[in-house]
Amino acid sequence: MKRYWIILVLLCSVFSTAAVLYLYQMPASPAAPAVPAQPSPALSSFMPEGALLYVEAKDFAGLLKEWDNSPEKSEWVKSDSHEVFSNSHLYLRLKAAQSEFATAAGLPPGEKFINEAAGGTSALALYDIGKLEMLYITELPSARSMQTALWQMHGKFEPRSAGAQPFFVGKDQKSERVVAFAITDRYLVLGTSEELVVNALHLMAGENSSNLEQEDWFTTARAESGEAGDLRMILDLQEIATSPQFRSYWIQQNITEMQGYSASVSNLYRSGKDYREERVLLRDPEAKTPADTPHGPITPEGERAVADLLGNLPADYGVYRVLANPKPEYCSSTIAAKILSPHIDSAPDEKVAPTVAVTSEGPGNVSELETRIDVALSDSDATTESNVPEALVRVVRKSGPLAMLSLQSTRKDSNGTLLNISTGFVVASSIDWDAQAVRSALQTAIRPGVTAATLGAGWRQAGARGNSYFELDGLIPLTIATRGKKLFIANDAQVVLAMLQSTPVQNPEPAIYAAGFRHDRERENFAHLTHILDHSSAAWGAGSSKPAPDGEPNFFSGNITSLSTTLSGVASESVLVRQSEDKVMQTVIYHWSQ
Repeated sequence: MKRYWIILVLLCSVFSTAAVLYLYQMPASPAAPAVPAQPSPALSSFMPEGALLYVEAKDFAGLLKEWDNSPEKSEWVKSDSHEVFSNSHLYLRLKAAQSEFATAAGLPPGEKFINEAAGGTSALALYDIGKLEMLYITELPSARSMQTALWQMHGKFEPRSAGAQPFFVGKDQKSERVVAFAITDRYLVLGTSEELVVNALHLMAGENSSNLEQEDWFTTARAESGEAGDLRMILDLQEIATSPQFRSYWIQQNITEMQGYSASVSNLYRSGKDYREERVLLRDPEAKTPADTPHGPITPEGERAVADLLGNLPADYGVYRVLANPKPEYCSSTIAAKILSPHIDSAPDEKVAPTVAVTSEGPGNVSELETRIDVALSDSDATTESNVPEALVRVVRKSGPLAMLSLQSTRKDSNGTLLNISTGFVVASSIDWDAQAVRSALQTAIRPGVTAATLGAGWRQAGARGNSYFELDGLIPLTIATRGKKLFIANDAQVVLAMLQSTPVQNPEPAIYAAGFRHDRERENFAHLTHILDHSSAAWGAGSSKPAPDGEPNFFSGNITSLSTTLSGVASESVLVRQSEDKVMQTVIYHWSQ
């Protein structure tokens, strides 16, 4: 396998930063009689209770080798994105912790130690985010177990014992960081807490101690995951989503939504050019549903409509998403913002948490309990009420929207310089659309401040028989068509025709949400557009991605574009979300071009 998902970057950073915990496997002596192979015990059975997160890999050494030899790694380490991350508060905190752990272990930090100690089946359990308390287990041949730098330094550690099993402890007196490890006949245990290592050794000895597998959140989530993938991650969201570190560093910022789940499990399966991630999020029965969502109550009709609308997706798209049971106001405001009067809205009220100085002592004080820091910007906030055409809202509400497909693509003009963004929508309703009422509502929506009387706001019919549509006779690019319970609308007639002529999906799976992104199609256009926007007024050097000498790279043309270049091998990504009464299931597919 020549490619590996970006999660390896995160795993390598965590493992090298935290100086985790390893487990060695020693094969039987060659002189021993052959015996039937016994299934290895689950590494989670050796993990003490109290973990917040559990990650396991079938072949951690193999994954690291793939990452080290991949073009993605060589691109990543020299990218603007890596430069920005290397100067981030999170990275600097992890780097400091890495140095403290290295001092405690008496080892130089870096990838060499990780590659030495990484084995086959491996697992990491995180117990305290602020203190970076964790335990890691891996299986290694005995020949390698005695060659690691950690074992070579064991004479400088303090010897201890847990029952009959010896182990070793090192401590950095200045930071009070601890590194403890033990080698059994099959495993090496390395942890950042003496207590964690001792408890793991008791569990390996078969003593009756509480382990991770006895915790309800873990067993319930694992039971929902099916067969373990090449990587599997299980999280206690009830604990993690309320931690100050999660609120500070969770990039999605949807803290309130995440607090609606009790646990989650994610499996990554790799097969040929496709990497498939299966996620299950278990609902917290006591959690409240956020009020500011772009959709109303989900219905079976809405889920079937999402599956049906995927059949109207053209082959040549850039990005799309399909939402079940959208609110009429959301449908109308989105169409208005993207097609009828595209513009940049004024900044919404700030609802995202300010930067928090995270320490192990905990967040803030009682005077901050009423500060709103956990409400993410919802889609309904994207357009102000004054921009929502009431006439369009009324006609959409009357139709009873079941699902909405939105898509966008970039196209260069004939000169190859300017980019046009083609946008289209399909709204599936519970009743047939009133075509005349829709056209009238759209005329009312675009006329104020744009046309004089009805000049340029009249409709003319176009298209061949069977693919007919209506378009405005003025300068405003607007095309619509109705086909029974489906309304097609776009700022480009070719987009409407492509959606009308698309091929229905065979045996579509009902879903509450679907989305996709053609990275191979949009990557160069994104870089071109953001470079022009970032440097349109810069006089110091239009060829650079930085706003000034020695300055930080621009976010879009520098940081994000360099990350896009690093992952240029990813051709596309798609997401399909389903739900039941007690859980949400997500399937994410990453398709590689080679």
